[in-house]
Amino acid sequence: MSHDLPLSSPSDPPPWVPAPGERFANRYVIQSLSAQSPDLAILDATDLSSSQAVQVHLLRHELPRETRELFLRAATRMGSLQHPNIATVSAEGATADQPFAITHIDAATPLTATAGENLAKQFQRVDEIIEATSALHEAGITHQSIDVADFVMVNGHAVLRTFGSWGLSIRPLTHRARMIPLAPEASLGLDLPPSYAQRTDVFSLGGLALWLFTDAQLAQARDLRVKLEASTTTLPPLAAAAIEGAIHEDPLERTPSAKTLRQAFIDVRRRGGTRPDQLRILILDPQIDFLDFAADVFSKSFPGVGIVPCTSGAAAIIAISQLPCSIAIVDLHNPGMNGVELIAALRTSDHGKNLPVVITTEREHAHDWETLSRLGANAHVAKPADEEALVSVVRSILSETEQSHRIA
Repeated sequence: MSHDLPLSSPSDPPPWVPAPGERFANRYVIQSLSAQSPDLAILDATDLSSSQAVQVHLLRHELPRETRELFLRAATRMGSLQHPNIATVSAEGATADQPFAITHIDAATPLTATAGENLAKQFQRVDEIIEATSALHEAGITHQSIDVADFVMVNGHAVLRTFGSWGLSIRPLTHRARMIPLAPEASLGLDLPPSYAQRTDVFSLGGLALWLFTDAQLAQARDLRVKLEASTTTLPPLAAAAIEGAIHEDPLERTPSAKTLRQAFIDVRRRGGTRPDQLRILILDPQIDFLDFAADVFSKSFPGVGIVPCTSGAAAIIAISQLPCSIAIVDLHNPGMNGVELIAALRTSDHGKNLPVVITTEREHAHDWETLSRLGANAHVAKPADEEALVSVVRSILSETEQSHRIA
């Protein structure tokens, strides 16, 4: 791994960080400081025993003992992960009560945008960076400061080479010149519940996906919104909707996890379809389990159907504007833009004014149907929904609106 890859290089390292030329743990010669926070430093180094280029992840020794132990446990977990899109943790330990972990990647080159390349390569690169982050999350680690420089290319594949703050309650790494902005809650230093930590990474992944597709400069969060709105006609069909769900400023309405975001891009590529005459069903629901359930039900009942899964109302609006949908299945109590608000927005838009909408709601809220019907909903299905109810309602509405001929 080359130490001139474009990670930030703070000019004034703290006294607990070894200087270039020094030996660390009697085995590694420090080459340069790549990135740092007040609690963690990442250094490029050379392993004297193998002459390999490595990175030293070094934690400040004054941190509480519990934090240091959590860091070492996280390093042990990552060492056993052996994921093809994640750097190998080859060693971990402590010297003078200062915890460290060693990672290495062979023959790495900087990550580059895929704008102008074929769609297969674009989607592969996006999938690899999201899959790596998802694996990190499954290991119990959130990065909290993902940027372009945190990934490198190895043998044509994207590899995550840093682990951010290792999922610890410490201040995230700072970058001298970020290419992807931090999530608003991270840049403002807000204290959010631990359950929101993955959503901070999702925001960065959405920005990184937009950069990969467009090669745009995205220094500020507002740049994401401007570039996304300018790129909806040039991005792959429905990719803008997946990105929209990831970069929502409100963490509550943002795509909840890297796993969910990865599935959204898989659906864009494999299920969304691009044929204008295809039967296409949009499903808006905050629960990935229901999205998967409904997608499987409709895929079995309507061969060749295009499924458009969304976890936010804003993403649904973008999806409907990009490709014509045949029908929308909408959760009444979706966070942010709920079912009522989405119907109101659709009925005032050229793309959605005639779109049939089926509302899904818990049984105790079924009495809201009269109000929803007046607003323009076509039908409702009580949750927990069964396959027969969903398919029956959709078939009936498609028949009434003379769209059943679109089945591929």
